[in-house]
Amino acid sequence: MDLTLEHDYQDEEVPRFEPFHKTYKWISGCLTVCLMYPNPSKWKIKLALIFTLIILTSPFVIVVTIDMWIRLMSREISELLKHSTTLGPFLGALVKKVHMVYMEKRNKALLDELEEDYETYNRLPKRYQATADAYRRQALWLFETVWAYTLIFVNTVFISIPVSSTIYSYVVDDIPTRYMLHDVVMPMTEQEYRLTSPCYEIFFVISALMELVIMLNYTSYEGLFGILTNHACLKMHISCMYLQDAFKEDTEEGMRRGIVKFLDEQNKCYKYNSSIQISYSLWMNCVLVCVMIQIGSMLYHVSAGATFDLRYALFCLSCVVEIFLPCRIAADLKKTSTDTATLIYCSGWERVRSVRVRRVVPHLIARAQLPELLVAFQLLAYDMELFVRIMKTSYTVFTLLETN
Repeated sequence: MDLTLEHDYQDEEVPRFEPFHKTYKWISGCLTVCLMYPNPSKWKIKLALIFTLIILTSPFVIVVTIDMWIRLMSREISELLKHSTTLGPFLGALVKKVHMVYMEKRNKALLDELEEDYETYNRLPKRYQATADAYRRQALWLFETVWAYTLIFVNTVFISIPVSSTIYSYVVDDIPTRYMLHDVVMPMTEQEYRLTSPCYEIFFVISALMELVIMLNYTSYEGLFGILTNHACLKMHISCMYLQDAFKEDTEEGMRRGIVKFLDEQNKCYKYNSSIQISYSLWMNCVLVCVMIQIGSMLYHVSAGATFDLRYALFCLSCVVEIFLPCRIAADLKKTSTDTATLIYCSGWERVRSVRVRRVVPHLIARAQLPELLVAFQLLAYDMELFVRIMKTSYTVFTLLETN
């Protein structure tokens, strides 16, 4: 985010800042439908509904798991990897649901602080509101537009191809062929049994339900992570603007109050970043490994097939976007945290005559030079360098599968 961001919209009318569920309507709706919107008083109901979802989808999950074992024993790697594209993300979605219930109080606190900040911005001068609006627009573009529409498009194609193929076959062919949403052979049955009624209809509905759960879950969970991290960047930027105004005060006492306000806001920023790290630590660890394997596996599946498989090529693309956006927004957090040192240095302290006030500035700059990082496995910082390394590792996975 540009350091001069606060000057971009000074002559424009900045809209009011509304609560989270009104600002990010699609993400909020997906969180609600997926039973992940933070509401600690409803945790028992959420767990009961999650358990119901597990019961409803368990027949298909068991059949796919058995077929994966059979494929593994017969070394049909391509079919094995194809099954993993549905089963892996779905099981990941269930884990994220349970984890969100476990972290509900912390996530509720993060959302409450975001809404409190938005309410505060409505009372601040216009240049503060312009900066906050720029960050809000960035979050809406990245997560309610790019990320959400990517998943909607991929899942729509994933479902529409077998549906349209089945309809076309019934219209054109003398002996119509049914196409499953996720083709799997039922154990201890004939090859064509899966295409007979009511087995075909039951498995198709369960598969569609799983795809819907995956789409809504990943839209909301990753979207919430991005919005919260983007807001952490905004909080750091706004705190530096408080310091700029502090150095414009005419009295030393006014400057002192302004500096104390800056320090309070800065401490809130660091606590906010720490809460994001704790709340999403498990996810950041898992997605790092899973995405590397999934991208490499999908490249192998697409290249190994006799014909080009559009569905799994798009799935591979969505995996790339899934890891790109967290790396991008975490890189913004890292950059913004270190850029605050520049903002502090350029805040106008050189015009201050008070020696007491000027002595504080080096300490403020020194602390701001320490980058705020979101880390996986307490070792790997999320940034664009990590994204490049993940892409290289995914290609390595692809070449290993291809050679073996």
